[in-house]
Amino acid sequence: MKRGVAFYASVSFGKDSLAMLLLLLEKRMPLDEVIFYNSGMEFQAIYDIRDRIKPVLEQRGVRFTEVRPDVPFLYNMLERPVDSKKNGFHLGYSWCGGPCRWGTTLKTDALDGIALDADIHYDEEHEYREPQTKELVVSRVHGHYMIVPEIDGKLNCKKMSLRKNMIALNREIDTMTQGEYGCTFMSGKKTKSLKKGEELKQESENAELLCQIEQEKDRKITS
Repeated sequence: MKRGVAFYASVSFGKDSLAMLLLLLEKRMPLDEVIFYNSGMEFQAIYDIRDRIKPVLEQRGVRFTEVRPDVPFLYNMLERPVDSKKNGFHLGYSWCGGPCRWGTTLKTDALDGIALDADIHYDEEHEYREPQTKELVVSRVHGHYMIVPEIDGKLNCKKMSLRKNMIALNREIDTMTQGEYGCTFMSGKKTKSLKKGEELKQESENAELLCQIEQEKDRKITS
C-alpha cells in the first residue's frame, strides 16, 4: 500500500543528527529523504562522513538533498555591508559563533523552503462546553501539519502558501477522508473563526458557568 505521508530528516552529519540518522536506518524506520545544509565552510570530517553515508542512503532508496546558502559563507562573514544600531556601518557579520549566530539564521532561512513538520496532540482530549449549543462535548485528537509539495524534484513551500493551492489541498484532503475513513475534513459551512484559542476557551468556560448557575437554580426550585 502506498503511504500518504513522506518522512524527511535534516542532518548536519554532526554527532547528534548522525546518531539519529543511523538509528533510523538501523531500526528500518520510514525515511524518504535526508536534507543536508552545506554552508561551504564545514569541517572536512563532516564532508567525509556525508560521503560515506550517501551510498548507504542510495542503497536504502533514501533520496539525498543538499541545500546551500544564496551567497558564499565568507562573503557574509567578511564582505557583506552591514549597518547595525549597535556597531554602526561595517563589512561582514564577523565570526559566526557564541552569541553571534547569523549562520544559524542563514541555515533556517535556506531550509524554510523545504522543511515540514507534523505534531499530533493526544494529550489535549478533554470535555468542554460548546458556547452556542451549551452541550458538553469531547475535543478530538488533532494534529498540526506543515505540508510541503514537491515541485520539479524539490520541496517548495511557496507553492503551498498560495491561497488557491490551500483551497485545492483542503478539497483533496476532504475527498480522501470521505473515501478512506468515512468522515469529512471540511464542514461545508464555509465558516471559520478568527478568534484566538484563549478567547474560545474563555467562551467555553463562560458557557459552563452559566449552565452551572441554571442547574443550581433548578435544584433550589425542586427542593
